[in-house]
Order: sequence, then structure tokens, then C-alpha cells
Amino acid sequence: MRTALVELLEGQGALVDFSVEELTRLVDVCDYRVMAAGEALWTIDQRRESMFFLVDGVVERRVQTALNHEVDQYGLPGTPLSLSALISDWEYHSGAYTLIRSEVLELSRETFETLLEAHDPVAYRMVDLIAIYLVNDMREANARLQEVFGRPAETLRTLRRRMREDSKA
Repeated sequence: MRTALVELLEGQGALVDFSVEELTRLVDVCDYRVMAAGEALWTIDQRRESMFFLVDGVVERRVQTALNHEVDQYGLPGTPLSLSALISDWEYHSGAYTLIRSEVLELSRETFETLLEAHDPVAYRMVDLIAIYLVNDMREANARLQEVFGRPAETLRTLRRRMREDSKA
């Protein structure tokens, strides 16, 4: 089973640069889970304890914010889901559900911390993935800020309209 998982994930998604030895070690320290369609990887307000790598199937992540409802689907093997769970036990502001029968590898924060304390190369590879995720997240946030503040006249009109609407309430 381990060899089949390594072969399936080799060169895939965020694991594209992992060596066969690193993938083997990752598979060894993760829990392999087969999930039925509609099963939750996590739900809103649940404490984060683990991150996941998609092996096979499709996962849908749903985020409800005050302004909108976002839905993202993931179907590429090697896709990391909830990397931030390795950092802290924040509560989820999203839910993730399988759309079809899916297979995932689950890496708990506890296992990750043990690997990190042991200076395991796989832990450092995970830190690299977290860093890439954070950099991309910051770039997206900066782009959104530029979109809002890069057009000050439009932003001021929008704020003025919202203030008038709020004062009527």
C-alpha cells in the first residue's frame, strides 16, 4: 500500500519536488483515510488538529464570510489542505467535504511537531510548503488591497454610499 501511495503522489501537486525517500517518509507518518462522498474533513468552528494531502477524489471547501460565500474544489493528487493546522489550533472558518469517494493522507500537528523536534527532513519540507502558502496568501491580500486603495475615488464613493445606507438603518 505504501509503495502505491508514493507512486501515486510522486511528482504531483505540492509534492512535486519531494524525493521518493521524502514521500515514503511522509506516507509513513500520515494516517491514510478513505472517505465516502459527503464526508467532512473538517467543519466550521472545529479546532484544527491536522492537515491533509489529497490522494484521490474531490474535496470542496466552503467559506462563509460576512460579504460572500466562497466555494473551492480540489481534485489534484498532492494538494495540501489546511496547512495552517500544523501551526496552531485556530478554529476553522470553513468546511471541507468530499464530493466523491476520496482518499487523503492526514498529518496531525502532534506528529508534525515531533518530526520538527527530531529535525526530520520531511518536517522542513512541510515548513517550506507553509512558507509558500503564506507568501501566496500575502500576495493575494496585497492584490485585494491594491484593488481597493489603488482606485481612491471609487473607494471613497463606495464608502460614502455605505455610510448613507448605514445612517438610514
